[in-house]
Amino acid sequence: MCCANEERPETPVTDAAASITDIVAFVASARAGGFAAAAKRLGRSRSAVAKAVGRLEQRLGTRLMNRSTRQIALTDDGRRYFERCATLIEELEAAEADIAQRGEHHPRGVLRLAAPGAYGKDLVLPVVAEFIARNPDVQVELSLSDRSYNLAEGGYDLAIRIGLPDQLPPDLVARVIDRIPHGFYGAPVYLKDRTIPKVLGDLSNHDAIPYNTGARTRRWRMMGADGVWTPLPSRSRVSVDSADGVLKASLLGLGIAYLPTFLTKEAVVDGRLIELLPDIPCGELPIAALFQSRKHLPAKVRVFLDLFDELKPLRR
Repeated sequence: MCCANEERPETPVTDAAASITDIVAFVASARAGGFAAAAKRLGRSRSAVAKAVGRLEQRLGTRLMNRSTRQIALTDDGRRYFERCATLIEELEAAEADIAQRGEHHPRGVLRLAAPGAYGKDLVLPVVAEFIARNPDVQVELSLSDRSYNLAEGGYDLAIRIGLPDQLPPDLVARVIDRIPHGFYGAPVYLKDRTIPKVLGDLSNHDAIPYNTGARTRRWRMMGADGVWTPLPSRSRVSVDSADGVLKASLLGLGIAYLPTFLTKEAVVDGRLIELLPDIPCGELPIAALFQSRKHLPAKVRVFLDLFDELKPLRR
């Protein structure tokens, strides 16, 4: 016989609730490419996430992921299951966001944004300033780096990068939001005792300062009018992994640089750099915004992208 003040045991978690929790762990792991990154995003331990995926595989009677010491990879069954489940979870997240905002059209919360160093400092930060001024209920966390970003692992809402990625995970979308013209530049100290190039072929007689992207270290390339990269013959004694670094190296006379015009404008005006081959189209690099592929973008992401497009004429 129970006493009046006896505590009742907690209601056990239903099979349906447990299944949803395990599905969320599976989708997060697939998006992040590993259990540790998924655990960080979900606020759970790595072992708890791994066990959740294991339970899901046991219930379904099939392996969804192949594990290794460093990463995981979806099986064919896992890929099909992910596509269905990810869509459902996105719909649930969108519904929750809609309710949380109570029909408001202005964004709230923290926008976590990543952008390349030089482009972010010169052309993204002014948009951030206007975004904050117009939307008093938001905060922005901006990471400025030329490295590539894993949105899921880093917890970013939006990443801006120069150039379109060769491949995208199935849960990401890339949208071209800007294009930046480029050109060839050299410092007077470098060109003083050298023949100024008149055609692209003349560049092979000069030292290049290529932008070091890891896999393409010391390869000098130009974006053509058709949007295709064209390798250029050149020699190089130094390469740099940031646009600001390439600019500094060119100002020091270490060679000729292929740089965006927004970055070289002041140096050209004050004579520290000379634009080379001005009559040759040197291409425009696309600027891409990467974000989660969902039907209903969070208001903070959507409004920021709209503002970025609105202010585009001011960046010219």
